[in-house]
Amino acid sequence: MLKLWRKSTIPESLTSADFAITDNRYGLTFPLYRCKKCGFLQSFEGDRAENYYRDLIDSAYTDGYSYRSLQFESIFNLSSSDMPSGGQLLDIGAANGMLLEQAERKGFKAEGIEPSEWLCAQALQRGFTVLCATFPDPRCSGPYDVITAVDVLEHVADPMAMLAAIRDALSPQGRAIIVTPDVASIAARLLRRRWWHFRIAHISYFSRATLLVALESAGLAPVKFRRPAWVFSGEYLWQRVTGYFPVLKRVRLPGWCARWMVPINFRDSWLVIVKRKKSDVR
Repeated sequence: MLKLWRKSTIPESLTSADFAITDNRYGLTFPLYRCKKCGFLQSFEGDRAENYYRDLIDSAYTDGYSYRSLQFESIFNLSSSDMPSGGQLLDIGAANGMLLEQAERKGFKAEGIEPSEWLCAQALQRGFTVLCATFPDPRCSGPYDVITAVDVLEHVADPMAMLAAIRDALSPQGRAIIVTPDVASIAARLLRRRWWHFRIAHISYFSRATLLVALESAGLAPVKFRRPAWVFSGEYLWQRVTGYFPVLKRVRLPGWCARWMVPINFRDSWLVIVKRKKSDVR
């Protein structure tokens, strides 16, 4: 049974720009409903939202190559002890191939799938194998030794279908890395509706409890939960801080601070490594 948790706060008209990865208008969402039984929080505008991704252009995302690459490297380092050391890898939501680059450096034969035509074109220009489509897609049927879905699950209309498709595409001994915001985190509870993960592009909001339910229903078993850290440039982080405290916009950030790479862990996302449940392995 569902209960309206929050009315829509989005603008009357939308464009693909509203779904940018770097959108910093925190607090804008489609109407959100909470399940009274399990607490899962979701909008039912997901199908509408997905229509905007094909035309998405986000130059601010690609401009952040230096520090975003460090983020993906840290995700592999955090997960390495619980993953195969090589093999076939699929990155869901591959963007312009930053994670694929790190995967190849780790010895994987990597490919990706990405809905944005603009980001796909960039990935292809850089020599990566990326299919311009949304997952699941029959052309990405696997089996894969590793599947990554970093900050993807919260964007899709049917996260259960995506998790089930990940299960089906994994090899019997394969692993998937799933990263998604934690709506039950301390940061989310303190900031409430101003939490930085409440944004137009996010449709589904998981806690550890609801993520466990979803994984179980999809035939996936968690291997390990971790709290991933992120890396930001000083300039990017300062822009986000001034969004909460506009008075600080008067302060000019020194050049060395703007270029500084800042590792930070708000402990408001989950990284979960999963495998196929034993009963599902043939």
